[in-house]
Amino acid sequence: MPTDTYVFDHTKAIEGVDGRVEILRELASIFLTHAETLLAELKQATVSGNSRQLSAAVHALRGCIGSFHAQAMNDLLSDLHAYAAAGKMQSAAEATERVTSEAARLSEALRAFISGQ
Repeated sequence: MPTDTYVFDHTKAIEGVDGRVEILRELASIFLTHAETLLAELKQATVSGNSRQLSAAVHALRGCIGSFHAQAMNDLLSDLHAYAAAGKMQSAAEATERVTSEAARLSEALRAFISGQ
């Protein structure tokens, strides 16, 4: 498993906020505040088989991670969105589990980033 350094691209993320690390830390804190709710929405939409709700939840989560250049998470969300759009809810359920795991890794990496580690 890659180290937290590879969960998100620190260099690109910092460049994206013009080198203002405190802003990136604030964005990370916002993500951490909302991640659990967003993941719960993904799971609920998957369980209920609501592909439209799932697409909306994927879009919201992608918006929250955009600043971090978290490529693995973004790729997983792209897959999940494609499954939702195609109505492949069994595949979406499996992808949701992978997204949840990657979100945990991203959250851990962002906590470390916030604390300056």
